[in-house]
Amino acid sequence: GFMRRPLAGGHLQYEPIPMPAHASEPGTARMPHAVDIGHACRRLVIVSPCLMNPTDPISSADTDQRAWTLIFLAWLVAAASTLGALFLGEVMLVPACVLCWYQRIGMFPLAIILGVGLFPLDRRVVRYALPLAIIGWLVAAFHQLLIAGVIPESIRPCTQGVPCTDKVIEWFGFITIPLLSIAAFSTIIVLLLLAAIRKNP
Repeated sequence: GFMRRPLAGGHLQYEPIPMPAHASEPGTARMPHAVDIGHACRRLVIVSPCLMNPTDPISSADTDQRAWTLIFLAWLVAAASTLGALFLGEVMLVPACVLCWYQRIGMFPLAIILGVGLFPLDRRVVRYALPLAIIGWLVAAFHQLLIAGVIPESIRPCTQGVPCTDKVIEWFGFITIPLLSIAAFSTIIVLLLLAAIRKNP
C-alpha cells in the first residue's frame, strides 16, 4: 500500500508503506503455504504405504477370488475324472488293473477334499490335495511307461488279475486310460500350485 504525505503548496506525495523486516525475507510471506505443503507431504507418506499394502481388504478379496476359481477348476477336473472312472468300471464294465486302482485311490478323494475346501474357501486344502495329486501322477506315469514297454517286465507289479500292460481302451491310436490320468493329475497339480501362490498387487 501507499502512504500520503502533505507537501508545501497543498500537494500530496505518495510513498510506499514500509514492510516489516521479517516479511521481506525470502519464503517468510509464503509460510502458510509451506506449512500446508509439508502437512500434505506427511499425509502422503502415511497414506502411500497403506495403498501399497498387500494385506489391503480389496487386494485380499481379489486374491481369494482368484484362489477360489483355481481350486474350483481343479475340483471340476477331479469330479469329471471320478465320474469317468466310475462310468468305465460300473457301466461299461471295463476291468481295472492294480495300477488303475492306485490311481483311483489318488483321484477319488480329491473330488471330496477340494469340494469341501471351496465352501467356505480354505486355502489350506492345497496342502492336503497336492500330495494325493502328485502320488497319483507318479503312478499314472509309471503305468504309461509300462504300457509303452519302457519299464522292463521283471518289475511289473500286476502279477494277479488284469495285466497292467493291457490296453483296455485306446482312442485315436494313442490315448489310453493312464494317459488320460496323467493329463488329469497334471492339470490338478498346476491349478493347485497357482492357487497356492499369493499374487501381490
